[in-house]
Amino acid sequence: MASPIGLRKAVRGLRLLAEAPLSRTARARLRHPRVYQLMGLKSPHSLHEYHTRVAASYLRGKPGRVLVVGCNTGRECAAFITQLGVSRVDGLDVVEDTGADFSHPGVSYLRTSAERIGIRDDVYDIVYSYATMEHVANIGAAFREFARITRPGGIIYSLAAPLWNSRYGHHKTRMFLSYPWIHLRMSEDEIIEFCERNGIANPSGSHDAVHHVRYMMNPQFFNKTPAARYLEACRDLPDVEVLMNELNLESERVLDAVMFDELRQKGYSTQELLALGHTFVGRKLAQT
Repeated sequence: MASPIGLRKAVRGLRLLAEAPLSRTARARLRHPRVYQLMGLKSPHSLHEYHTRVAASYLRGKPGRVLVVGCNTGRECAAFITQLGVSRVDGLDVVEDTGADFSHPGVSYLRTSAERIGIRDDVYDIVYSYATMEHVANIGAAFREFARITRPGGIIYSLAAPLWNSRYGHHKTRMFLSYPWIHLRMSEDEIIEFCERNGIANPSGSHDAVHHVRYMMNPQFFNKTPAARYLEACRDLPDVEVLMNELNLESERVLDAVMFDELRQKGYSTQELLALGHTFVGRKLAQT
């Protein structure tokens, strides 16, 4: 099992997520040097590699077969092959270029939804999901699928962040660094008008503000699921021992009284607004 120090580092990395510029992809990979340097890692890709090691540390023995949910173009699979020496890795995603950037004899790719995985029961030593579940429409169905295809004794490891109701849950941190929770405080059209009025653009220069706002507010790309639902979805998975099921909360200092009052009137609780990430670790039980 992962050491307490290692787990504390993982949580600390999550709590720093809202302060870090995010990638422009739907997966919102962590890239800011402050995050991985504070965690003692060497490169932006090391954070993912770190979590693959943490996931494997829960397993009793070396993993033989792993499923990476949300593998994107394939780099998410590479760490299990190159760092852990896993003999068989399957990558799953819905993007058109699934697996395009990493080819290996031990890696296969599935272009399908996490809610309906066409794999038989009890296959994988590890079902691993990193910064993906916040994009899955029906997280309850997906977590049940994870439980179904994990073999007895195997591990489900899911880290979702940033969650929608957190201050930068829209994944456009660099555009709205000075305007936390803008996606909860304004409608799509109001945000577009706000950007035009204040000259707000994406620092990367890719596409105009309208494109980015339409993307971030589109439920096709973000499930907009409340943080509490993640806990509920993982609480009673069939034949799964829950090892960790928790929300990673930011400090209340980021939420001033005026803003909290505005958002509270819209129905958001303190926990929802501060729930930056969700971590779930479960072990599949032997069937009786």
